Amino acid sequence: LYSAPAFHIRLITPGDVRDAAFAMPATSPGADGWHPADLKLLSHSAHRWLASMFNLIEQGAPWPDDLRTARAVGLAKTDPPDLRDVMQYRIMRMLASVYRLWARLRLKHLKGWVEGWKTDHMHAGVPGKGADEAWYNLALEVEHADAMGEPMCLAFIDLTKALSLIHI
Repeated sequence: LYSAPAFHIRLITPGDVRDAAFAMPATSPGADGWHPADLKLLSHSAHRWLASMFNLIEQGAPWPDDLRTARAVGLAKTDPPDLRDVMQYRIMRMLASVYRLWARLRLKHLKGWVEGWKTDHMHAGVPGKGADEAWYNLALEVEHADAMGEPMCLAFIDLTKALSLIHI
């Protein structure tokens, strides 16, 4: 098991907010109606205000009600969709762009912590890893074991419902 001293992150600065806003990809607007590109137009005064708000929230203040709302959309997993089977839909939640801005900047601040506990076998929750790489590597390992006549045992952890457990 991973063990390390506590990882401390500093308070958020207006510069952090500005840098994170300019790093936001051009994606769909959040539940707040703001496009991530809109956040690039904020003034330095707005960056200071957001930095102060984020720091207060991290110290225990609640998120503003408008930022605690998400928009959920059901995307069909099959084409054409089976309208009778609710399990054939993937629920996509779109959070407020300001919340996504905070998450982006804190993820950058936590990079050193993530680097400390990630392993080569992780394919979720770490930058640069994804499901495609996981399946490709697994297929190679299974093929190798089969070719060598070696027994193999697999274990999977499914984080499908993890997003349902996130509370703002």
